[in-house]
Amino acid sequence: MTYEHLPLWIRIRTWDRFWKRNKTYQSIRETGAKVRYIGNNQLLKIRCHTTEYEAMEFVRRNTSIPVPKVFGVYSRPDGYQDLVMELVPGQELGVAWQTLTTEHKINVAKELGSYISQLRSLEPTKKGFVGSIGLASGWDSRLGSRRFGPFETIEDFHRFVRRGDSMDLWAIEQDVVDVHSRSDSYTTKFTHADMSPENIIVRDGKITAIIDWEFSGWFPEYWEYTKMHFRWRPYRKDFYQEMDKVLTSYPQELACDKALLKHYDFFSYDTDRPRRSVDEEKWREWDTRMRSRMAQFSGPPFSAKMPVNVNNSEYGSAALVEDEEVAESPDYLISSQYGSEGTRNSDS
Repeated sequence: MTYEHLPLWIRIRTWDRFWKRNKTYQSIRETGAKVRYIGNNQLLKIRCHTTEYEAMEFVRRNTSIPVPKVFGVYSRPDGYQDLVMELVPGQELGVAWQTLTTEHKINVAKELGSYISQLRSLEPTKKGFVGSIGLASGWDSRLGSRRFGPFETIEDFHRFVRRGDSMDLWAIEQDVVDVHSRSDSYTTKFTHADMSPENIIVRDGKITAIIDWEFSGWFPEYWEYTKMHFRWRPYRKDFYQEMDKVLTSYPQELACDKALLKHYDFFSYDTDRPRRSVDEEKWREWDTRMRSRMAQFSGPPFSAKMPVNVNNSEYGSAALVEDEEVAESPDYLISSQYGSEGTRNSDS
C-alpha cells in the first residue's frame, strides 16, 4: 500500500514498527479494519469512497447525530480518499451490549431511534431518487462491490435489485412481488445503511458516535430497517427487540430481501447480465438459466437429491442445493446472513 499522496508526518505515523507497542494501535490493527492509529487520538481511514466524507459532513450540518470529526481529506490516485479523523472514546455497541444494564439498553435503543428519526426527516432534492447524498451513484456491499445507479425512481432501483428480471419470474416469491409491485408507495429517506451494533460507539450507556457512513445515501424508506437486520445474530436478539419498539418495522420488506438473497446473493451483482437489446441469444440463455434455477426453489426449500454444502466462511452461511455446478458458482452462494429470526409479525 502506498502513502505518497499523504503528508510526511502521516506517512511516518503509519509505520507499523513505530506504533507496535501502542495498545490502541494494536487493538485497531487486530480487527483487520482499514484504519491506522496515527497518535493524538486520530485515525487514518484508508481508501474511502468520496461519498463517505460528503455524507458525514451532511449529517453533521443537518442533525445532532454524533459523528467523528474529520481533520484531513486526502485524494488518492485511484479516485478514493484517505481520511484523518477523530478516534472517538468508547467501544462498539456489539461488544458493549451484553455488559449494559437493562436500563442502559433501553436508553441506547431510544437514543439510536431518535437519531434514525433525524435521518429519516431529511429529504432529497429529487423525489424518489436512489443514490448517494450528492445525487450520484451509490454503494452498498449488500449489492456487490461496484457502485450502482443512480436511479430516478424506486421502481428502477427495485428492477436493479432483481437484476432486471420480470415480475413473472418471481411469482414463486410472493413477498418480492408484493413489495416491488408497490414501488410508488414508498418514499426515499436518508439512510446510514449499515446501522449494526459494530458501527455504534457507546460509553457509559450513551452513544458517542455513529461511524462508517460509506454505504449511506438516499434509499427506499425500509432500507435502514432491512439493512440493520443484515448482521442479525442470536446473541443480540434483545437488541433488535428493543429497536423494534422505537422504529417503524418493515417485516414484509425484510422477507422480500431474504427471498432476493436466496436467488441473488451479493456476489452476483458483480457480474454483468446480458442486455437483450445488445445480444438476444445471450439474454435468452441467461433468462432460461435463471428460470431453471428459480424452479429449484418452487418446491420445499433445499430438498436436495445430491446434497452439496455451500459455505460462505465470512458470513457463516451454509445451504444445500440440488445441482453441484450451481452450488459451486460464485453467483449462487446462498447466504443466511439475516439469520432465522430477523422478522416481526406486526408493524409498529
